[in-house]
Amino acid sequence: MHHLLEYEACNGSLNDFNRAFKHKRFLHLSIDHFYVINRLVQKVRLIEKGLASEAFKHAVDEELESTCDTAETIARMRSIAIQD
Repeated sequence: MHHLLEYEACNGSLNDFNRAFKHKRFLHLSIDHFYVINRLVQKVRLIEKGLASEAFKHAVDEELESTCDTAETIARMRSIAIQD
C-alpha cells in the first residue's frame, strides 16, 4: 500500500515522480514499482471504460491478486484508475 500512496502523491505522473525521487521524498516507490502500478492502472482504466474483453478482465484480476498485498490495495488501485 505504501507504494500506491506514493504513486498517488505524484498523481501518476512520471515527471512528478522523477522530481520527488530526486529530492528523496519517496521511501518505498522505485521506478520499477512506478511502472508496475502505472501499467495496472492503465489496464483497469480500459476495463472501467468498457474497452476490454472478458479474457482481458480475468487476466487483469489475476494480475491484481498476485501483485497487490490486500483487497484494500486492489480497491485503491481501482479507485485511482477511475479518477480522470
